[in-house]
Amino acid sequence: MRTQFAPGTKEFFDDIEKKRYILEPHIQSFADFPAWKGKKVLEIGCGLGTDTLQFAKVGAIVTAIDYSTSSLELADKRAKMYGLPVTFLHADAERLSETLPKQTYDLVYSFGVLHHTSNPARAYCEVVKYMGKDSTFKLMVYHARSLKVFQVIMRHGPRNWRKKVAYHSESKEGSPITYVYTKTEIIGLLEQCGFNIDEAEIRYLWMRWYLKWMPGPLLRWFERTFGWNLCITASLK
Repeated sequence: MRTQFAPGTKEFFDDIEKKRYILEPHIQSFADFPAWKGKKVLEIGCGLGTDTLQFAKVGAIVTAIDYSTSSLELADKRAKMYGLPVTFLHADAERLSETLPKQTYDLVYSFGVLHHTSNPARAYCEVVKYMGKDSTFKLMVYHARSLKVFQVIMRHGPRNWRKKVAYHSESKEGSPITYVYTKTEIIGLLEQCGFNIDEAEIRYLWMRWYLKWMPGPLLRWFERTFGWNLCITASLK
């Protein structure tokens, strides 16, 4: 996410947070930050720690992991800047149990991260090791039947479309790995790992000028049918 401020400054962090929740306001209702007050939260792929700090602000006991050491350094600096206790760890989501001792968390949360790892199914199965019968897993992955995927195919052609979507999936083009899923595909993968799917909701329409002229009810239907974010809430079987 672009910002004019120098990385690591308060202005940088505040601007990143503001833009994230303006661009993707559904994050707050999906994560439901206040619900996890006093609960143990594990975030997989914390990035710069924007969502991480929302959990910490409401009093959650937060452990956050990421594969990028530079992101972890900034996230740790950010938490200390705001006086919020968070445990940060460098770890590979596909081999999480090799770094993070197995324990039960009330919430395992991963928003827009695990579809960028080489073997997402392995990472989903690792999550099970940190959940109990009352735990919740909240996961966002990219939706294959979305307007954005359609636009990539129309612009770059249908051949090897999944590779093309991966390359053009982020604002900074060139992502080497990005998986996209239909509801059926992601639900099947999670069920194989031992999850029950409590909710699967499509959100976040990749907006274009012509969509803004749609009546509100039609626009909301369009978003929940062709949106880019596939938000899954799951529990153990």
